[in-house]
Amino acid sequence: MQASFRFGDEESADLYPLRVSTARIWTVSGGKVAASIPVPPCPRQHILVPSVSVPGLQAGFHCALEVDSDRWSLQPVAARPAKEGAGPTRKASKTTSVERTGGDPVSTHIDCFHTERDLPESRLLVRLACREPPRRYLVTVTLRPLLIDPQAPAQTHVMLEQPPAISQMRGPPAIGKRICSPTALAMALQAARPGIDWMSVVEACHDGRFYGSWPLAIQCAGRHGRLGAVEAVTSWRPVLEVLRAGSPVVASIRFGRGELPGAPLPETGGHLVTVYGIDGEEVFVCDPAAPDHDSVPRRYGLRAFTAAWMRHRGAAYFLAPS
Repeated sequence: MQASFRFGDEESADLYPLRVSTARIWTVSGGKVAASIPVPPCPRQHILVPSVSVPGLQAGFHCALEVDSDRWSLQPVAARPAKEGAGPTRKASKTTSVERTGGDPVSTHIDCFHTERDLPESRLLVRLACREPPRRYLVTVTLRPLLIDPQAPAQTHVMLEQPPAISQMRGPPAIGKRICSPTALAMALQAARPGIDWMSVVEACHDGRFYGSWPLAIQCAGRHGRLGAVEAVTSWRPVLEVLRAGSPVVASIRFGRGELPGAPLPETGGHLVTVYGIDGEEVFVCDPAAPDHDSVPRRYGLRAFTAAWMRHRGAAYFLAPS
C-alpha cells in the first residue's frame, strides 16, 4: 500500500505543493507540545517515513511509533545540529533510536521505520521541544512498500532553471565523499536564494556521525525559511506537482554497477541528487558526486533513473516554493 498524511496550518497548506490537511493536531500538557497521528494498518516490508518542518522555530523534536502498548522511537532531533566529532547520540533501548530488527514488528533506522510484520493500526507520536504550538508547521507521514517495480511516466515536460551546480568532491577532503545530502539540499535551496552558504548547510546537516539524516535536511531548510518534508514516493505524480510549483526535488537513489549510465558513481547503496526537470525520456539532474562543479549537471535516462530512485524506498525532499 501507499499513503501520505500531511498536516499543517492554513498558510503552510497554501504554500506546500501537495494536499495538506489543516485539522488541528497539537495538544499542550505540562508545558509539552505533542501530536498523535493515527496510521492505518500496514503490511510487512513497508517503510514509514515521518517528517516535521517548523520554519522559524528553533525547537527540536522527537518521533515515535506506538503499536499496541509498545513504542519505537527514532533519534531525537536537537534544536541545534551536533558538532563534528560529538559521537553518537543514540542509546540502546526499545524506546530510543537504536536500530532493531529481531522479532520486533517494527525496525527503526536513522530516519524511518520498517515494518517486519503486518501491523494493526498504530500512531505516530511527535513531541516538540517548545511550550506553545508553532504558528507555521508541516507534519507528514508517508508509507509504501520497501521494494516496488516502478513505472516511468508517459512523455512529459517540466523544466526549471538549472540550480547552481555544486560538487561535493570540492568540499573538505575529509568529508567530501559523505556530504551528498546537504550538497543536494544546498543546490535546491540556492535555486531560489543563490547566496546561501554551502558549508553552513553541510554543518547544519551533521548529526554527530552522519551527514545524510533526512530530518536534519528538512530542519536546515526550515532555518532558511523553507517549508518542506521527506516523502516516500512510488511514482512521478507528486514529483511533477512539486516541480510545476517551481521547486527542485532532492531524490535519494541507489543502483548497481552499470544501472545508471552517465552517473559519476559506478554504483551506490545510497546517494542524493537534485532533480530540476524531465523532458521526454531524459531526467535533468544536478549530481553532487561529479568531480567538479562544471560536470555536476547531468541527463539520465528516465527509465534507469526511475528505477534507481523509486524501486527501493523512494525518498524525496520536497520544498515549498520560497
